[in-house]
Amino acid sequence: MSEGEAASRRLEVRNLEVQRGGRSCLHPLSFELGAGECMAVLGPNGAGKSTLLRAILALQPHQGSVRVEGRELARLEASERARLLAYLPQRSLLDAPLSVRSVVAQGRFAHASSARGEASRQGVEAALRLLDLSPLAERAFTRLSYGEQRRVLLARALATEAPLLLLDEPSAALDLEQSLRLFATLEGFCRRGGSVLVVLHDLNEACRWAQRVLVLHRGQLVAQGAPDAVLHAQTLAEVWQVGVQPNAALAFHLPGSRP
Repeated sequence: MSEGEAASRRLEVRNLEVQRGGRSCLHPLSFELGAGECMAVLGPNGAGKSTLLRAILALQPHQGSVRVEGRELARLEASERARLLAYLPQRSLLDAPLSVRSVVAQGRFAHASSARGEASRQGVEAALRLLDLSPLAERAFTRLSYGEQRRVLLARALATEAPLLLLDEPSAALDLEQSLRLFATLEGFCRRGGSVLVVLHDLNEACRWAQRVLVLHRGQLVAQGAPDAVLHAQTLAEVWQVGVQPNAALAFHLPGSRP
């Protein structure tokens, strides 16, 4: 595969499976994520969404193959993996009174040779501005609200300059404006050629921001494709046990952005 082909297939997952206690909690599944694409992972609680992300990251024992830009992740050093993909977990274990700027700067550690250079400093400041965190830059991370901490951790992920972001419910606990700003940030990241694989619970968010979706149910991939082709009444009834209201939902946008 040429370098261009590898980049266009930013993430390739083949027959990925996770077993616990001798049984599959994530059944074998395969998919690809292209450069510039946002893909949402959907499903009810316990469907295997977070397990999928952790398996891709090799944080969860698994079978199968995961490639980023044509490179098998299992064969790479940790620093090489960190330059290819960044992860925002559902819950962070960070519990140190570091400043917001110091937390975001951790995203530069994968670039060890230039982690303290001017380009690195500018990258940290750009990530702070992008997530509207500059006013909080000197505040202790542990003194922030949960929603503010989520924004800091996303800024840290962006500061890595990795071409692939894996995000587990990044909009959880964000208010409406901050949620819109978060997805506008991710949309801009994809326009610049980045790729996003994001776990979401809000189907409206998935329909608006994702080009494609994966639907998991009881550890199995039951559907994948464009949101309007996949999230129809039958899928909603079978996976979420809900019906569809005939009236349209409210829609929101930031001032000056597209409706």
